[in-house]
Amino acid sequence: MAGILDPLTFPTVNLPAVWCPKKEKLSGKRLALSIEEQAKGSLLQCADPVEAALRLIYGETEIERTFTPPEGYDEAVQGAWDDSQVTFAFRRRVWRETEERETDCLRMVYRMDGAGRFQTEITPERFTIAREG
Repeated sequence: MAGILDPLTFPTVNLPAVWCPKKEKLSGKRLALSIEEQAKGSLLQCADPVEAALRLIYGETEIERTFTPPEGYDEAVQGAWDDSQVTFAFRRRVWRETEERETDCLRMVYRMDGAGRFQTEITPERFTIAREG
């Protein structure tokens, strides 16, 4: 469940990030799993950067196939929904509730379905995330 950070098991890796597509021919279930793995990475890349950080830190990266536009989908910005495309979305919705911009600080509050609210603050020197309550 999101909202609990365990310093003893928090994952850290001191390796460069690399990705290479599978070189073998896949079919059936292995192909479907490979597509889902790639979809998860692509979703994280196209997500709002703070949302992506929240998802990675709190382990909320589960995805599911979707056949209808998710809540908040904006066709004017994201294009017309195409039912013929295989489409994935994150299982748990995250959205920004508030955004306050000042000369040297950006404050935002995000809500994650079933996990509460998260306050973020970005300054030239610091990026913080704090779970409310």
